[in-house]
Amino acid sequence: MKAPISFLNSKDDLSILINSHCLSIYNTLIQLDSNKINIDKELLDYFKKCHLERPIFTLKTSAVLLYNAINATKLPLDQIKMLDYGAGVSTVYILAKKIGLQKVYYNDLMPNFIKLAKQIDAIFDIKMDDYIVGDSQACFKTASDLGYQINLVVSRNVIEHIYNLNTFFNHIYTFYPKAIIYNSTTANWNNPLTHIQHVYLHKKNWPIVKELKKDYLLKKYNAKISDKAINEFLENTKSIGSYDFEEAIQNFLNNKIAKEYPKDYTNICTPEGSWVEHLIPHSDYLKINKNYYVEIQPGFWDTNYSFKLLNIMTSVLNQLIKILPHWFGSILSPYIFIIAKSKN
Repeated sequence: MKAPISFLNSKDDLSILINSHCLSIYNTLIQLDSNKINIDKELLDYFKKCHLERPIFTLKTSAVLLYNAINATKLPLDQIKMLDYGAGVSTVYILAKKIGLQKVYYNDLMPNFIKLAKQIDAIFDIKMDDYIVGDSQACFKTASDLGYQINLVVSRNVIEHIYNLNTFFNHIYTFYPKAIIYNSTTANWNNPLTHIQHVYLHKKNWPIVKELKKDYLLKKYNAKISDKAINEFLENTKSIGSYDFEEAIQNFLNNKIAKEYPKDYTNICTPEGSWVEHLIPHSDYLKINKNYYVEIQPGFWDTNYSFKLLNIMTSVLNQLIKILPHWFGSILSPYIFIIAKSKN
């Protein structure tokens, strides 16, 4: 007889509650006919990848993030008003609604993700208190204008894509200065395997991102530039995007010279300013914004692979992560939590 699935190891009331709802969500997911979801194939494939390939680990990571974030607020469930930033198809906001947080707000930059989220929520017979589209400035201003009181902001695998983290934290602080911000990211600089993986992925994806930047430059500005000059410019600006990329284009077109921009041996950025998983040294996270104390905590490894020996190895690693100091655990962990608390 198989042992029951456990998503949290603790035995307090909150863990029991979260475990119960995780199991319910898991049972729904594994029986779900995803072809009945009416959405673009690209988004549907993304949903399948995020939820159906490794459903136990997906739910475990959401459960741990939510459990720790709730405990960080030191508030009862019926006083927590949470926003899941860049929620996409995360199970964090679903779980938060299921366990009875007072308010749960969903956010994503893309309207199509909100359409998908509403369909998923209908499957789980829940509805968020609002679905807010937009980047950090639009999201938190909209929430504030609507009178929403938010004391917890969470995000899972989002912070590594945000172009300017200092600006991101400033947007939250402007409208919700007391809110605790609890993030997780797989872009863990300190883990050697993760570091190597990201360097490889960025080198692999650079030709794709480079072509996006080239198309953006040529179509928007319709400039006649030699292939050699364009190539030099794009190689020089691979680690900038958004307003920085626009400024770089203007400088390049006006002056016909290639200004030197900060280079990074791993990170690459799209023209609109989305990092392809920004790999940041932990020391930089700690000083990312003057308004917050930032703490880094290690995550954990999946122990539900089909290969039993691998599960034994990852279980041992998880035990070491638990007993070692956070800085050492972060070296062993495949992902990390970034927790920001207001200094005021």
